[in-house]
Amino acid sequence: MSNWYKIEPVNKKSIIDNQFWSMTEDDGNEIRFSVEETNRWGYFVVKTDKTLDQVKDDLNYDDDKYGQFDSDDWEIEDMDFYDICAVDYNNCHNIDEETLQQLAEENPSWEDHGYNNEGYRYDIYGKMNVTDVTDEYRT
Repeated sequence: MSNWYKIEPVNKKSIIDNQFWSMTEDDGNEIRFSVEETNRWGYFVVKTDKTLDQVKDDLNYDDDKYGQFDSDDWEIEDMDFYDICAVDYNNCHNIDEETLQQLAEENPSWEDHGYNNEGYRYDIYGKMNVTDVTDEYRT
């Protein structure tokens, strides 16, 4: 039977939205980069067959140093982020961070600049609150 759990960080500035982008220019040159947005707060609701204790154990939820939520490991039913407090550009291939910053200032939509979204990954680092919200999500 499926259960739903709300997972949220205890500490602010520990929820990360990773976005992966690419574009092939007319000359065949491939540009790739990732955007890492650090959010002050946010949450995820995941759907799983695991018990609350199993989910907590999988996340190391009470460990400030080793607690980690990686969205690739979970079926996400709902999520929300509040207050982006830092943006970093990583894994830059054939483009530099300064150019990316200028493009983002002109228009923050990477699609409008011709880039293709290659995927997302969401992370929480550090201690987490894990709450059973099954009654709210079961249909």
